[in-house]
Amino acid sequence: MPSEITVIWWRKYPKYRQNSGGREVKVIPEKCRGCRSCIAVCPTGAISMDEAVAVINDDLCVNCGCCAAACPVKAIEFGE
Repeated sequence: MPSEITVIWWRKYPKYRQNSGGREVKVIPEKCRGCRSCIAVCPTGAISMDEAVAVINDDLCVNCGCCAAACPVKAIEFGE
């Protein structure tokens, strides 16, 4: 779970939410193995599990890419 300070920082400085060039992070359900590595590294707590598949809350996601980097099966990627 992210610290309260991290979440407040991202909400206070929303212009940094698009640090991925406007691309959205997406989960490829067929690849997700439910290992929860992405949840452990998400700085804003934007990821939860639904039936053993990661789900990203777009309202909380800041497009930092930590989840994609942590995913051992590359089930999370940046879309267009």
